[in-house]
Amino acid sequence: MGRRYQRRGFGREVRHAALHLIFAGFDADQATTRAWHDNTASLGVTSSLPYTQTGCSIQQRRERPDTMLEFAMSRAQWNAVRRNDIDLIGIDAARAQLKPARDVPPTDDKVSCY
Repeated sequence: MGRRYQRRGFGREVRHAALHLIFAGFDADQATTRAWHDNTASLGVTSSLPYTQTGCSIQQRRERPDTMLEFAMSRAQWNAVRRNDIDLIGIDAARAQLKPARDVPPTDDKVSCY
């Protein structure tokens, strides 16, 4: 998202919509997300929701190694913040086309990245 649109709540709205699609639309057990350790905008959205940090890894970024943080949210965590103002239209056709598979729930293990 362009910087001029950041810090206005749009990222959080998009994340809520994506989570609704993942859990309500595709009946997933968990949702995952990743962000570079210094991506404060993405990490801000992630930390505003009940994600659990599940790991970190070293990934190539602009031809150099850098730290990627990894997070997961369970269905129970999502239910705590689930919104009732998001509607899914055409989800049956999307399900038929994508044939989503269920994921393994995240663990409750603490993760150290540094």
